[in-house]
Amino acid sequence: HHIACRFESEILGPIINPEQSLMLFRILQESLNNIVKHANASLVTVKLTNSTGKLIMEIVDNGIGFDENQKVRQDSYGLIGMKERVILLDGIFEIRSNVDEGTIVRVEIPYET
Repeated sequence: HHIACRFESEILGPIINPEQSLMLFRILQESLNNIVKHANASLVTVKLTNSTGKLIMEIVDNGIGFDENQKVRQDSYGLIGMKERVILLDGIFEIRSNVDEGTIVRVEIPYET
C-alpha cells in the first residue's frame, strides 16, 4: 500500500498476558486497515510504552484526518470492536484527529507488575 511503517518500543520484555497481546494485535490490525482504507497516509508509527502499571499503544498516521465533531457512522463496526476489546481489558480507548493533521489511536491497558 506504499505506506512506510515505523515501530518504536520502550518495552524490554513481555509484560502482558496472551489474551491482552491478542487484543492489542487485533486493535492494531483494525487500525492499519482503517488507515489503508481512509487515511491516505504515507507514514504510520506504532509506539509502545509503559507507565505505572499501564501499557500504552499509540498508532499515529500522517493522513488526511477527520473532523472529530462529525457524527460517527453507525455501521463503523471496526471502531466499535476496538472500543469493546479495550473495555474487556479494563482499559482506555481514544481517537484524536484533525482534518489534514492525521489521526492518533491510543490504547491504555493495565498489567500486573
